[in-house]
Amino acid sequence: MGIGGKIVIGTQTLIGADFTAIAENHQFDTNGISPISVTRSGISIGDRCWIGHRVTILDGVVIGHNTIIGAGSVVTKSFPEGSRIAGVPAKCL
Repeated sequence: MGIGGKIVIGTQTLIGADFTAIAENHQFDTNGISPISVTRSGISIGDRCWIGHRVTILDGVVIGHNTIIGAGSVVTKSFPEGSRIAGVPAKCL
């Protein structure tokens, strides 16, 4: 878990096994070939969330309170409070 960016996990949040939070991303040149910089926006997970087994959350994502994330999901964007999400990439159910 981690890399270089900040990760905040709210209270009473349950997290399944093999959880991955990648709080870092690479920016590439205009050709999309050579990395030119690294961004570290961080990840924020609200209170009382339920994160299933083998979920991956990527840099810049904010998960609202009381959100459920299905097992095996890859979360590439933010979701509001009370969301039920799953899939690759994760979407609202």
